[in-house]
Amino acid sequence: MKGRLNDVGRGTGTHVLCHCGDCRAAARHLTGKVADTADVYQTTPDRITFLQGFDRLAVLRLSPRGLNRVYATCCNTAICNLIRTRQVPFAGWHVDTLSDSEILGPVVTEGFIQKGEKIGHKGILHSVGGVLSRALSARIDGRWRQTPFFAEDGDLTMPVHLMSRDERRAAYSE
Repeated sequence: MKGRLNDVGRGTGTHVLCHCGDCRAAARHLTGKVADTADVYQTTPDRITFLQGFDRLAVLRLSPRGLNRVYATCCNTAICNLIRTRQVPFAGWHVDTLSDSEILGPVVTEGFIQKGEKIGHKGILHSVGGVLSRALSARIDGRWRQTPFFAEDGDLTMPVHLMSRDERRAAYSE
């Protein structure tokens, strides 16, 4: 499996740490290990190129309406998260798969942080604003169509595994 992020730099993405239960459950399901966070770089799918191993990618969905969580079937490595439709050009690339994450810059947003009895976020407006502006830009200039993940008809180009009720129960158990 080999891929890369293209044209990474100012304005092309947002470096985010996600502490949500779904990210932790997906990691547990794929690796069998508990993860406290998912370190992702939010960008658009047109910035992603696969050089080899695309045929080893599949999608994990925790629920029928859940995110498309792309992973490598050969090693169960999480690759990126996608919105369920190609109409919204979004990809959250898992930073731990990169050989050089320094080019992404510092984490500017943390989501779903436990703050006492409540869940909170830091820098969420930066993340949401970035997602919206990049998606709008990609829609305007047509880059939203340039995705390795979706075919022209909007169907995913990879097989999908929808977790069973028992798999979800095991993944969410702490």
